[in-house]
Parts: sequence; structure tokens; C-alpha cells
Amino acid sequence: MKAKKPTPKRIIWPPRMTPKRKRALALLQEWADKRIELEYSARAGVIFTGTLSELSLDERRTSFLFRNDFGVHAVLSTDLYDRIEVTEIGDLPINVGFFRQGDFSDGFSARPKDERAKPKRDLKRVCELFRHWERLDTMLMVNTGDGMRITVACGKVKELSDRFMFTIADTETIHLIAPDQSTSVHFESEGDEVSVMLYNDKSGMHFTVTNRLERPEDVINRFSALTTLIQ
Repeated sequence: MKAKKPTPKRIIWPPRMTPKRKRALALLQEWADKRIELEYSARAGVIFTGTLSELSLDERRTSFLFRNDFGVHAVLSTDLYDRIEVTEIGDLPINVGFFRQGDFSDGFSARPKDERAKPKRDLKRVCELFRHWERLDTMLMVNTGDGMRITVACGKVKELSDRFMFTIADTETIHLIAPDQSTSVHFESEGDEVSVMLYNDKSGMHFTVTNRLERPEDVINRFSALTTLIQ
């Protein structure tokens, strides 16, 4: 006797307008109408800053276009998702998430930008670390990327006014970094090994420098889960 094939899950479209979906859509609409600067993240988990606008693809669908000044665009088709999250914690910005049931990796979330997240207190420490490495003529591992690609190389740092220049060994490649343009800073240390990551959420660019030298392929393997954010 042949085993019965599992019954495929019935797709309900258009989705039911539950109170939670109605509130989430109202928030997205309000943020779009007021052109509020938002933090948006999708599959790769990288956060971009930009604004929403309503997108008229089909009068039966509710869609928005996320974009920023650095060319990042994403169509947010809310009707494709059946799990809605509206998270409110204290005085933090309200977070709205649209996901597929049982799969939080497939979906997106958005919230008003939290201006309190500015990392200015860490920038002095970043500059002091770069100057320390320049004095010691330290060979550094540098990697930079934007969530869709990364570059890994070895080089040395030199201060130029309020900027730092990283000259890549055995090439004519130079990275010019302005620490004050970062929106977040992250430090890691283990013994004498230190790494610092500068991140700009408007462009999605990250720049990581460490005095821990390793094979470029080992660095790239840690970023293998990154995928394009353009949906």
C-alpha cells in the first residue's frame, strides 16, 4: 500500500487582516508618509539606514520600497509573509518584522533609527589604536565589504590629518578610512591580539583591522553566510 503524500500547506491570499498585521502596516505607512529614517535588515542580518515609500505594484497588494543614498534598494512585499512581529521594549524604537512561519531567516524587519547608538565615545580609542600600530610599524590584516562582497589583504597604517591610510602590501592599493563616519564600533581582544570593526549603517560598509594575521581564506570562511540583501 502506497504511503499518502503529505497535504501541502494551504496558502491564504490575500492574507487575513489580523490586528497585528493591521498595526504593522499602519506603522510602515506612517514611517513612509513622514519620511522617517529607518534601520532595515533582511536575510544577511546587515543593517542599512534609509527611508520607505509606498509602492503601487498591484492595488490588491501592500508593498513598500526601501532605499538609501548609497544605491541600496529592496521591495518589501508584506503580503508574502504570514508571521508578523511588532516589538515594543521600553523607550526603544518600535520594531516591525515580517517573516515566513517557522523561518525567521526569510523576511525583513524595520524600525526608526535610534540616535542614541552613536559610537563617538569609542572613536578616540580607535584612533589611539591605529596610531599605536603605526608607531610599531605593525603588519595588519584588513578586510572590508558591504554585505555582498568582502576584500581581505595585509597592510600597514599611516595617519593623515583626521584620516588613516592603509597601504596594502605588494600592491598599489590604498584604503583611506575616516573613523568619524562610522555609526558603530566593535572591539575584540585576546592576549596581544586586537581587532576593531567600523561600520556605517547608511552604506552597509564595514572595515575591520586586526594585528592577528591569518590566511585570507580563513577570514572569508567566516563570512560565507552573507547573502545579497536585494529582494
